Amino acid sequence: MSPKHFANQGSHEEFAKKVVEQTGFCLEGGEDTKGKEVFLQHYFGKYSEPKLPPSWMIIEVLPITALSKKAFESLQLREDRKRISSEFDLNPEVLQSWVHAISYVKNLCAHHSRLWNRELTIRPLISKVPKFPVENNSRFFAQACVISFLLKKVSPQSKWWERFCKLVSDNPFIDPNALGAPAGWKPHSETPMWVA
Repeated sequence: MSPKHFANQGSHEEFAKKVVEQTGFCLEGGEDTKGKEVFLQHYFGKYSEPKLPPSWMIIEVLPITALSKKAFESLQLREDRKRISSEFDLNPEVLQSWVHAISYVKNLCAHHSRLWNRELTIRPLISKVPKFPVENNSRFFAQACVISFLLKKVSPQSKWWERFCKLVSDNPFIDPNALGAPAGWKPHSETPMWVA
């Protein structure tokens, strides 16, 4: 919440505004500070210091766009972005691109837009390390690989990729090429081949 970590004052103000909107946290304190979630209400009801709830509480309620565009991308020091992205074995530009791309896909889903047979406007960068398993980043298959990669980093037991493959294989009318899958790709239960 400190402006010293942001590249400019405007970015910090936007981020602080989003925190207030989503958590009910008010920088000035006061009676209106309640919190929208039960865990936030508990925090505000029990603690007065520190004024700001722990970061895990804030991150729990912030939209992914606020984290990717307003926080991560706006960090003043590249070293901070590098430290965060190293947790995913990515460089900062790739992580920023990937989070922006999946945020876009999340918004499409929230508005019941289709993902199949669609050119996506916001595309993930094609990573060289780890080697990206597809060349076409304009279709959903690229985002599916990104989602799978990030989920395996934060939740190694995730079965998301297996469920995605099962959805494709259970519906033979789904053309993997229209998803942007590489030529000859067949749904299987393995994670994409991420080669370092």
